[in-house]
Amino acid sequence: MSDDDHQKEIEILYEISLAIGHSLDLQSMLKQSVGTIMRQLNCQAAVVLQYDTDDGEDPAPPSRSNGRSNGRAHEQAHEQAHAPEAVQWDDLYVVPKTARKSSELREFLTGLDLPANQTELKVWQAAAEGGALPQASEFSSSTYYAFYLAKIGVLILKRIGPSISRSLLLSLNVLMDKLAYSALACLHDAQLKQQIEAAQAANIAKSQFLANMSHEIRTPMNGVMGMLDITLETELQPQQRDYLRQARLSAQHLLEIINLILDISKIEAKKFKLKPEPTDLFEFIGELIKSQVPHALCKRLNLLYDVEPTLPRWVEIDPTRLRQVMSNLIGNALKFTDQGSVKLIVSPCQPPAHLPPQEQAQWTCIEVEDTGIGIPAEQLPTIFNAFEQVDSKTTRKFEGTGLGLTITRELVEMMGGTIQVESEVGQGTCFRVTLPLRSAPKPVVDDKPVPEALPASAYRVLVVDDEPLNRSVIHHMLEILAVACETAVSAPEGLLALRKAIEEAHPFNLLLLDANMPGMDGYAMAEEVLREGLLCPAQIRVLSSSAFAVEEQRDKKAFARYRQVCQQGCPFYNGRATLCKQFQQQDCLTKPVTLADLRQLLFRQEPGVERTLGIGDSALAEQRLNILVAEDNPINQQVIIALLRKFQVFYTIANHGREAVEWACKERFDLIFMDIMMPMMDGLEATQQIRDYERQQQLPPVPIIALTAKAMKGDREDYLQQGMDGYVAKPINSKLLFEEMERLLSKRHAPLPSQADAAPAYSDLETWLGADGGGDEDDTRAPAADASPPPATVDKQQFDWAQAVKQLGAEEDLLLTFLSRFLSDLPAAEARLRAALEQRDAASLKMEAHTLKSLCATLCMEQARQGFWALEQACREPPSDWADIDYQVDAVFETLQRVRPVLDDKLARHGAGA
Repeated sequence: MSDDDHQKEIEILYEISLAIGHSLDLQSMLKQSVGTIMRQLNCQAAVVLQYDTDDGEDPAPPSRSNGRSNGRAHEQAHEQAHAPEAVQWDDLYVVPKTARKSSELREFLTGLDLPANQTELKVWQAAAEGGALPQASEFSSSTYYAFYLAKIGVLILKRIGPSISRSLLLSLNVLMDKLAYSALACLHDAQLKQQIEAAQAANIAKSQFLANMSHEIRTPMNGVMGMLDITLETELQPQQRDYLRQARLSAQHLLEIINLILDISKIEAKKFKLKPEPTDLFEFIGELIKSQVPHALCKRLNLLYDVEPTLPRWVEIDPTRLRQVMSNLIGNALKFTDQGSVKLIVSPCQPPAHLPPQEQAQWTCIEVEDTGIGIPAEQLPTIFNAFEQVDSKTTRKFEGTGLGLTITRELVEMMGGTIQVESEVGQGTCFRVTLPLRSAPKPVVDDKPVPEALPASAYRVLVVDDEPLNRSVIHHMLEILAVACETAVSAPEGLLALRKAIEEAHPFNLLLLDANMPGMDGYAMAEEVLREGLLCPAQIRVLSSSAFAVEEQRDKKAFARYRQVCQQGCPFYNGRATLCKQFQQQDCLTKPVTLADLRQLLFRQEPGVERTLGIGDSALAEQRLNILVAEDNPINQQVIIALLRKFQVFYTIANHGREAVEWACKERFDLIFMDIMMPMMDGLEATQQIRDYERQQQLPPVPIIALTAKAMKGDREDYLQQGMDGYVAKPINSKLLFEEMERLLSKRHAPLPSQADAAPAYSDLETWLGADGGGDEDDTRAPAADASPPPATVDKQQFDWAQAVKQLGAEEDLLLTFLSRFLSDLPAAEARLRAALEQRDAASLKMEAHTLKSLCATLCMEQARQGFWALEQACREPPSDWADIDYQVDAVFETLQRVRPVLDDKLARHGAGA
């Protein structure tokens, strides 16, 4: 080979080397690389073949025609089952496209004898790597060359003219490794992109699912918490108030967990961010224990707790996370304990040796001890692993995912603490959490008695309880409240203490005694105290679980006797009328007693849940506002309306977005509450149309507050960008709602319209009532104030006169005739339905409910229609619970009873006008 030829080959190889691997897109890379090879080698065609394995099809089932064919089919199936996997050859790159039609190419490929299965492929690859390729074949006008591409396949080139020298072929073969690796990199990059796209699609789907789940969960939670808040503001018996407080507390805890689960950013990061805040440790533990009481009472277990008084009262902790930890440990203890007790002990301790010191932190040991089934020693090392439970038998008896303790350990470690477990089978288990708790500054408002209450120094309390832990915890809490306290372990000892105190002229003025004590129980001791005149009934409080009907009846009988004695006067304590008045409500305290219970008892200080709606200082309290509420859920409507009654406001209900737009276009409002997800037209579209109308009419924009259960990260910003002015997440927090109202309305410079100017609507129905009232010119729509609503007033869910007229083709006279017939037939229909109920005749009951459902639908009495529909559905199958059916019947006729005055009034007024 001459020097010129050698130099030319070097230049060719250099140019080809530079062209290979400049892109991660396979087709672009092959186009550039193979194109350069063709130009440098004067080639007219190129084909890149890629091999791919094929698992093949499952062997066909044997034929049943005869024995011989069955036998042969079985042999074929056996051979196919053990045959090597097939290899398929595909075109990865072809240029020009017509190259595949060449008969010379087909002949060349036949000569290459490309492998057809995995076994042949391995032999072929070994031969190619050993030098069998490159391979060349000459035809009449051209020469075909084959180069091995490792882990890819082969490159076939068609060249016209002199053959390529052997040295150049060998050098090109080396470059083919670079081309093969570049092709593999492109294939891997494409696979990676597909996986990334799939992951992104899955992430988007998950985010959408969480957003939808957020809305679906928050919507009913709004009704639960809103109705509880509203009910707590009504007059209730102390026991009812206590039950509702616990339900409200549990609902709040559930909402906190929902907020944690649905925070997408935290889920993606796979970590939680602690939010420490000043927390009353004693009150926190008391409320935590009280929330677990129903579970303990159902299993008739003693649930006890004690907090060492030397611990700081106010500490900096994340109450939601700590509550999650302790609720899980106490809940597990109750679940795995069938008899005995569960105890929670909180006390100071030394820091663990392996943890770094925490400055200004009180190391605290929280122990949860039970008398349950225990954990085998071999299971203790794995008890904190995910999906682990004691054993298969326990798993079948006690359901659960086994994730609770894993999450508990992670949260404890995030707080800088440790968790340990000790257990013995059949004896019980003790979980020990060690945490560094930093002291927090005491809030400004704390334990301040109201003016009517006596100072702490005026009290001297006797606690009688046979359980040492109960005595200890109440004693500690009274010490915190600076109230003098003594304890007794039994009723006889307590009676002696009361008598001795009177003899020494230093009597007790409050007695707290356990209801269940051995020997003389609390009720018997209370009766003896009354007979001897040691205390007046108003100074006695029985500590009772009040969980079982027997105890409740016994409580009622005992306190009935106390009240009878009270009515006869308190001769022994004639000079203590103030104290008697202070304790004028003779009721039990529900165990376990919390610091809030004692504070309320002594200082008449209500817990914070009823004080969240303090609006007396609000600038909105004196203004008369006209508000549009766009909300499709009837329960949410009731919640919002009840909250708005705190102010002197007029309100209008829109049941969907389109109706909200109609109202906003025909009447000016001071504020609009806009639900996001509504039928017919959602809140975002309704807001856009309202804003468009305001721009067209050159009107100032009315403030719009988004009300939504879709409270994911970024939603608030998105809503504000789309024309809304404020945002309140569901379940609605009344305090946040009022703050948002005041923030937006305080920015308005124009004076708020008066009642005469605004002429706001109470509801669509009242517009009809006012218009049809025999020529009255004044608007009869009333404000949603605390005063009772005027007679003949219902909302559109109860009765929608306008829609009923519309349904009957605007024939008002026809509707009046229909209404008159309905009212006259209703008593007989109710009698037939109740007769079917008494006879347990489900078929007749279903028929009557179906008929009344249709009549109510015609009259647009939606609440009643829904009630009869539910009753009809309940009777489709033989009812298993007739008591529930009885309740449904009473409920639906109560709904009709509420709307009956409006129906009578409408009939009378329109009949007189006719």
